[in-house]
Amino acid sequence: MISDEKEVIYSFLSQGKIEMADEALDDIWDIGPRATPVKIAPITWHENPHDKYWRFIFYGLRPLSNLLRAYYTTGKVAYRDKILEVLRSYNAFEVARGDREHAYLDDPHTAAFRAMVLVNIHGKFSRTNDLPADVAAGLRASIEKLGFFLEDERHFEDGQNHGFNEAAALLTIAVNFPEMREASAWQALALERLERLMVSTVDDDGVEVENSPFYHFYVLTFVLQDSKWMDRFGVPKPPGFDAQVARMFDYATYGVQPDGLVPLLGASVKYNASKAAPEVYSAGALLSADDEFGLIPAFNFVRSLGKGGVAPTVRNKRFDVSGQGFMRSGFSSGAEFKNDTYVTFNVGNHRNNHNHADALGITLYTRGKSLLPDSGLFEYGSIKAPEPFPVYFRSTRAHNTVVVDGQDQNRKP
Repeated sequence: MISDEKEVIYSFLSQGKIEMADEALDDIWDIGPRATPVKIAPITWHENPHDKYWRFIFYGLRPLSNLLRAYYTTGKVAYRDKILEVLRSYNAFEVARGDREHAYLDDPHTAAFRAMVLVNIHGKFSRTNDLPADVAAGLRASIEKLGFFLEDERHFEDGQNHGFNEAAALLTIAVNFPEMREASAWQALALERLERLMVSTVDDDGVEVENSPFYHFYVLTFVLQDSKWMDRFGVPKPPGFDAQVARMFDYATYGVQPDGLVPLLGASVKYNASKAAPEVYSAGALLSADDEFGLIPAFNFVRSLGKGGVAPTVRNKRFDVSGQGFMRSGFSSGAEFKNDTYVTFNVGNHRNNHNHADALGITLYTRGKSLLPDSGLFEYGSIKAPEPFPVYFRSTRAHNTVVVDGQDQNRKP
């Protein structure tokens, strides 16, 4: 497998499954378990299976990561050729549409991931002499177009997790294509946005504003990789960036049940913190430079399910700004770790669209079972999740809290 260099800021963009790459060779586009695979031949760039998440992944060109990994793992040129086929189609469509808006391609978060996928492929194919001249020229033009798109403040979603990816995409373009006329301005803007985000979306006590353990890890995974990538390639970091990243490990320690899963608070989905992203979170991957406040040994203890690191000394922890509290019977070692009792309690404000109407809500886990689980995200809206389900899962009655007169809580602070 070819190594990741400056063309990729997030490691998962070079990861994938060969079986999903094989499906793509037959024009079946599989984005994983959250949606049904779809056969598309040829791609028209107007596909819409009425699934928001599918569109986000497909129009972000994320399925190409499966083909990229399959090619560099097996050496089978059919995988490379399929990538080139899709890129030729995409580049031609971008030229044809010019400045006309496209509802799916021009979603800012989708465009950010598409930019990172294209830069990754351009960098790797260039290094291995797999990039034909026509595709290289079209790819460069498409990437530059995305740079101008992401530069526009209307396409930057400040105050939420999407903004981190939009800023990272712009930074990746700038660093990989310094010859582009706006590259230096894009780099400065991307770094300023990352600095702004670490203030607007991460509290002074290190909690990501969406009040969701899943989204906290989602952002932490990205900013840790941002930090290491900037160190590796000599990109100056925004002031205070690493300090805010380091603060996030406290919530990451307490926002995990004794079975390694995060409680489904707010817009959370199933996420196993003990197994996720070992290239980011393993004890070997986390360095002393990541640990300005001495929080990582406790995080390592929880992530290893009591088999490594140092057990936290505080059992009951409240994060004052978010209003979320976590209470434990203890931090047992080894096999007994999963038998500890774990309670969450929320007295926080509604602070973000991903927050649910769940004030005074609780969850309870003990001896390997969730006795009072929360409902989590479910879906944002798709064929599998028609209304009223998304509305219900955000409502007060979907949580372990008091419902007054059948009404939802006020979604204001």
